[in-house]
Amino acid sequence: PLIDLAGQSMIERVYTNATQSSCFDTIIVATDDQRIFDHCTSKKINVVWTKSDHQSGTERCIEVVHQLLKEEKNAVSA
Repeated sequence: PLIDLAGQSMIERVYTNATQSSCFDTIIVATDDQRIFDHCTSKKINVVWTKSDHQSGTERCIEVVHQLLKEEKNAVSA
């Protein structure tokens, strides 16, 4: 994901293209890799740290959804 493709990392290119779609309200990169997390942070890409023991990307996405729902619930409660 960090490979340079014509001046942009693959992850940056995919993120930028995804944000141009009208299909999504929010785009989030979910990772357990410090290099990807740091890269996304430096490029102002919306990134969330996840556990490293997931068996699939689907499990990683589920973790992020649970994190977001918990944050939303806490924000409403406050």
